[in-house]
Amino acid sequence: MAAEDLMSLREAADYLKVTRMQVYRHVKAGHIKTHTIGSMQVVERQELDRFLAVPKNKGGRPKSYAPSLA
Repeated sequence: MAAEDLMSLREAADYLKVTRMQVYRHVKAGHIKTHTIGSMQVVERQELDRFLAVPKNKGGRPKSYAPSLA
């Protein structure tokens, strides 16, 4: 995990083209896995790409999501 592969949740929202609140909801629901560095939550770009690849329902929520254990 390189530093350039980590994003703040604000950067993740920009990357996903959604609001920060939507990112927070997906994190809380377990759809997006984050790491805590100090008091800041960060997410790996690879995790966001994996999230984007999962089919979504009409509400934008993943139909089924099984995060990798790697």
